[in-house]
Amino acid sequence: MQAITNFFRRILPTFFFIGYLPGMPGTWASLAVVAGLWYNMPHVAPYFLAAKAPLVFPLFAVFTMAAMAVCRGPKELFGAEDPKEVVLDEVVGQLITFAFIPLSITTLVFGFLLFRFYDIVKPWPVYRMEECGDGEGIVIDDLAAGIMANVTLVAIMFVYHLVKARISL
Repeated sequence: MQAITNFFRRILPTFFFIGYLPGMPGTWASLAVVAGLWYNMPHVAPYFLAAKAPLVFPLFAVFTMAAMAVCRGPKELFGAEDPKEVVLDEVVGQLITFAFIPLSITTLVFGFLLFRFYDIVKPWPVYRMEECGDGEGIVIDDLAAGIMANVTLVAIMFVYHLVKARISL
């Protein structure tokens, strides 16, 4: 039974072992999310629109809390407070990046780049969120990076459409 428990304690936080890929496991996990959204775009795109907020927001909240629970106790399992193998937090952040955004190849690329930027650079308040500790600290900084990426993506889309409307007049 212990072997099965340890298996699931490793498979979930590493997002099905993507966290063990060499180099940049967080980037690989984010890329897997974006690739999954792109591949399934006809089926999932409607759920990322604002009209589905009453359904999607609670799902995001439950998924985020579940990720915090799954990411608890990383030191005993991986030997570090925020181990690079734990990438479920990147999955949460990357998904939040696209909340209420019309999915297209352009928004997926920009959202991926923005999220990775905020996750790697960790501007204020993202770096402060890591201080929460344990599973909450692992996930909440990526949640903050995802929210910042989302707001930036919305601003870029707003400016783009504003300029596009002015040019077409």
